[in-house]
Amino acid sequence: MTTLLIGYGNVLRGDDGLGPFVAAAARRRNWQGVKALAAPQLLPELAAELAAADAALFVDACFDGHDVELRKIEGGGSEAGAFTHSASPAGLLALAAALYGRAPRAWIVSVRGERFDLGEGLSPPARRNAESALIRIAELLVGSSTIGRLDSERLSGEEL
Repeated sequence: MTTLLIGYGNVLRGDDGLGPFVAAAARRRNWQGVKALAAPQLLPELAAELAAADAALFVDACFDGHDVELRKIEGGGSEAGAFTHSASPAGLLALAAALYGRAPRAWIVSVRGERFDLGEGLSPPARRNAESALIRIAELLVGSSTIGRLDSERLSGEEL
């Protein structure tokens, strides 16, 4: 099984870079069966990658709510959304289904940030939330046969 993890957001706007930060950390962990991509925004070109995956995780920063929230994407969304400046995960999944005949099961991982002004780097609270997100993602990957399995021994003692 292959899981595609797409972390998206603007790394030049503080905590908006949480998605790419989590994707880079996941890539360094080299989790078996997981392909991690970082992107400034969701683009139609990602539809081909999605169609080839068995499952997908979209990681993005949010302004409020829980530190880390995980929710399954239900339905395909609007195909038109994949062709605009701000495509949605559901829109990209619909595009993958329309163009390639399939779309994976997918989840959104929202990670709460604190500072979204101009500037690089994450705030300390956002960094802690990113670490929590990586733990939640690892738990999901290990515990869910619908996504795939990871070697849990690889997860112990790792740092961001």
